[in-house]
Amino acid sequence: MSEIETDDTLRGRLGVNRVAFWVLLTGSRWVIAGGFALVVFALFVAGGTVKQAPLRPLMQSSNMVTMTFSGLVGAIITSATLVVSINQLVLSQEIGSLATIRNRMDVGTDFRQYTDELLGETTPTDPATYLDRLIETTEHRARALRDAVAGSNDPELREKIDTYVDDLLGNASKTREDLSGSEFGSLEVVAPAIDYDYNRKMHDVRRFKHQYRESLTPEQIERLDALLTALAMYGTARAYLNGLYIQWSLIKLSRAIIYTAVAALLVSAAVALFVDANTLTGSLFGIDTMVWLVSGAFTVAILPFLIFATYILRLGTLTKQTLTVEPLLLH
Repeated sequence: MSEIETDDTLRGRLGVNRVAFWVLLTGSRWVIAGGFALVVFALFVAGGTVKQAPLRPLMQSSNMVTMTFSGLVGAIITSATLVVSINQLVLSQEIGSLATIRNRMDVGTDFRQYTDELLGETTPTDPATYLDRLIETTEHRARALRDAVAGSNDPELREKIDTYVDDLLGNASKTREDLSGSEFGSLEVVAPAIDYDYNRKMHDVRRFKHQYRESLTPEQIERLDALLTALAMYGTARAYLNGLYIQWSLIKLSRAIIYTAVAALLVSAAVALFVDANTLTGSLFGIDTMVWLVSGAFTVAILPFLIFATYILRLGTLTKQTLTVEPLLLH
């Protein structure tokens, strides 16, 4: 990456291939959890067919399966406590006194009035459109900066500003294209927004002001400050929307855990209470039916934990990439 390059995508910062990026972020959490479940099921079927330790004779000589699923019943019930904790985390952000709510409204209104002035229009209510307009403003101000520097007597400054603006416009164009038609609640808004790496762009603007302070004119400094302001507004809005998305995802996670926990609890309790070595005799595809039964039941029993793992992969990855609002490059 060159000294002033700012086009830095989320996938590029993570340093992963398409498959890993899909698993970490863009893929459906249900599909990925289903994939994990299939892997677990296949491993258990394979393990259950090992000749040295066939499952049915093992069940005849011990109550290992019953004890395992009895333990899972307790673990699944405990997962309900996790859901309560998640909901408390989300609700704590929303419940407050009248003064707290009024203060939030005042801060939000003031911020929107400021963005009204910045955009020259009423701030859009749609998150994707909101971010798109802010990026468009940075494009306009970057072009104005290049025009102001075009007549500079410093050829190095002109070259670096040209490179910087070209890079910013390319990054902005790709981000706006990805934001087009996206809806809040999915990663379609958050991921492209993170692709627009405003932190590095702000750092470069500040560095230009310091490095070329002797050759910059008042107009050029004003253009740099205007671009810096637009980038800062974008960073603030993006951080706020990212926080809302995380809350939204935590709500979806709690619902998903409840849905799967009910099924997992019923299956685990049924196996613990009703299944023994004489249940469901015979074979299927040359494999003892007991192996199929226990493997399938165990897979269903751990679904809540697989769902939890897939959401944590996404939210942990997002949070790591958006830990700071100010121009600090943590990656």
